[in-house]
Amino acid sequence: MIMDQKRAIKQLSKLKKLSGNMRLAGESWKSEFQTLIAIILSARSLDETTIKYASILFKKYPNSKKLSKANINDVQKIIRSINFYKNKSNNIIECSKGLLKNIRE
Repeated sequence: MIMDQKRAIKQLSKLKKLSGNMRLAGESWKSEFQTLIAIILSARSLDETTIKYASILFKKYPNSKKLSKANINDVQKIIRSINFYKNKSNNIIECSKGLLKNIRE
């Protein structure tokens, strides 16, 4: 089920108020696309781990167009330290492909 955008933004705003200066995996990215991918990566992983490896991933694949064309083995190597990295690699590539079909960044 896809969360509607207004609800997601409202929840992120509430989290920001509660967390003060603490950075969460789903915050402070350059685009909504990067925020979405970081949130996918963050499931069952520490925020510190997610932030570190998402940053590396976004240096190489900063947008959905580039990530949709990524080699799955390359993505797996980058995010290997994140829990369930094999499934997440496939999911973020497929998500990027879906975004290109349905939504403009």
